[in-house]
Amino acid sequence: MKTIIKQTAVAAIATTALMQANVQAADYTLRFAHFFPAVAGQQKDIFDKWAEAIETQSNGRIEVEMYPSSTLAKPPALYDAAKNRIADVVVTVQGYTANRFPLTQVVELPGIVNSAAQGSCILQSIYDEGFLDKEYRETKPLFLFTHGPGGIHTTEKEINSPEDLEGLRIRRPTAVVAKILEGLGAQPVGMPAPSAYQSTQRGVIDGVSLPWEGQYTFRLNELTPHHTEVGGLYTLSFVATMNKSFYNKLPADLKKVIDDNSGMDW
Repeated sequence: MKTIIKQTAVAAIATTALMQANVQAADYTLRFAHFFPAVAGQQKDIFDKWAEAIETQSNGRIEVEMYPSSTLAKPPALYDAAKNRIADVVVTVQGYTANRFPLTQVVELPGIVNSAAQGSCILQSIYDEGFLDKEYRETKPLFLFTHGPGGIHTTEKEINSPEDLEGLRIRRPTAVVAKILEGLGAQPVGMPAPSAYQSTQRGVIDGVSLPWEGQYTFRLNELTPHHTEVGGLYTLSFVATMNKSFYNKLPADLKKVIDDNSGMDW
């Protein structure tokens, strides 16, 4: 009986040790912050898959913690959150901080982008060729992308001509898009996408400029029944970027994991 008890105890200790080894903390915890809702396609189809790739290829030595919905920093402060290591990686809109990324924001101009895939390839290629290096000296960009062409979505008034926009208060994401809307006679109101639902609901604005995917991600489709597509009106640029000190402290093999999951493939 004593032998059985002793063998059982040894087995239990071995099992506990094995379980502890399996749940051993990662060498590095990477805090990934962005402003999209946790249920958004961007989270599920891009950010979660990127995190899974990092964790798998690092053999669990890097753990990725997700902070969606601006939980670590508000949208205009996200880039500086990466710079100052409030977060280790962020995804943000460059134009949320005006005049900081003028070369990057060239892709926002009318007539350049006809799809998210094409716009993302253009923007990533411009970065890969070194033309944007000076704009990102404070962080380490992982990948850049755009959304699809933006449209105008209104609460009450249907837009059939530029004259119909006269005096309407339209949410605009960046200063570049503001100039476009002003040229059409609208009154642009600056705010990040996550703030647009409440502002529309309260009647602060008469409509929004967003792509179709943004309409559903931020639920503006519930409040804006009138939709106007203008081919190539504008698009937005985004960047996923890493704190430099976090990257620099990684050993060479883990830096390679990060590098292998950067650039055009994402």
